[in-house]
Amino acid sequence: MSELIDNSRQRKDLLKHVILQHLAQLQDEQLYELITPFVPAPLIDVAKTKNFQAWSPQETSDLVKTYFKKK
Repeated sequence: MSELIDNSRQRKDLLKHVILQHLAQLQDEQLYELITPFVPAPLIDVAKTKNFQAWSPQETSDLVKTYFKKK
C-alpha cells in the first residue's frame, strides 16, 4: 500500500513565496491581481508588512479577486 505524504504546507509556502516575488517586481502604479476562491488573509497580512496595499472585493460566493499595489 502506498503512503500518502501531505506536503500541502510546503505548496502553500512555495505559492506565497512566488507571489511575494511577483509583488517585489511591481512598478509604482501597477496592480497585481490574484484570483482565489477565498480571501487570502495570511498573504495580505504579509504583503502589508512589506509596504503593499491590498484589497479583496468579493466577485461571487466562490470568487475573490485580491489586488496588490505598492504604497
